[in-house]
Amino acid sequence: MKQKRKLLERQYDAAWNPEVSAARLEDLESFEAPLLVTSFTWHKSAMPRRHQHQPAQLVFSGENVVTVRTDRARLVVPPNRGVWVPPNLPHETSGNGILHMHSVFVNPRCLDGLPSECVAVAISPLLRELIFHCAGRTELMSENTPEHRLAMVIFDQLKVAPQVSLRLPMPVDRRVLAVCDGLFEDPSSDRTVPEWGSVVGASARTLSRLFLSETGMSFHRWRQQARLQAALPRLADGESVTQVAFDLGYQTPSAFIAMFRSVLGVTPRGYFQSGIPDGSGLIETS
Repeated sequence: MKQKRKLLERQYDAAWNPEVSAARLEDLESFEAPLLVTSFTWHKSAMPRRHQHQPAQLVFSGENVVTVRTDRARLVVPPNRGVWVPPNLPHETSGNGILHMHSVFVNPRCLDGLPSECVAVAISPLLRELIFHCAGRTELMSENTPEHRLAMVIFDQLKVAPQVSLRLPMPVDRRVLAVCDGLFEDPSSDRTVPEWGSVVGASARTLSRLFLSETGMSFHRWRQQARLQAALPRLADGESVTQVAFDLGYQTPSAFIAMFRSVLGVTPRGYFQSGIPDGSGLIETS
């Protein structure tokens, strides 16, 4: 038990260390409690490369935009929203700058009622505070203890956490994937479907059909979502809505705000108005 406890107190090298990371993943495979809650500060050069683990994971930050990439989706969530990662799903997590990250790992035997897909979720103030309180403690949980009862409340909160529209499905077809990569590199691109078709070697009709079948979205909706994902880190860093709007190809800030509201239900200012914790008690991972 003491050896596992030390897992939460280590500092990690500034560069990716496969041996250390393998040891951490091995510890994740063996914990016996319903939940394992951790808080870390990841420096950019130390963020984990693509990996997977048997426990499911909720990852979020109270201060940073978090990006989670899988083979079939890209999710970008602002502070106080999270990403749910199902068991054994290869994924990669990154953030803007130094990432203050909190994770809830859920034992594979305790997944009833929880999502089976990688999705973005809202983090309620209650869930956030429970996670902060339980960080580093849940390996000591046993039946009929205060910690165990708090774990049950975390489960209840996870089961009712609303899903939010921040998931961007990724295609498999090489032609559609080339368009998506191009839009990641330049979200402001105003190329039309026929123009992209000429670039990737597909007719406009074929490309439109493939976008819908591969991602479940039209080309225009997918591009809109990609632009939204590109905007979130910049807005979180304090850039003006006007500058972000123009950089992403919108003719006016009001057009960008209208798009933002249509997808997320609030204006950019409203979206980032929630209180942000000060990050106290985090473990420095350098």
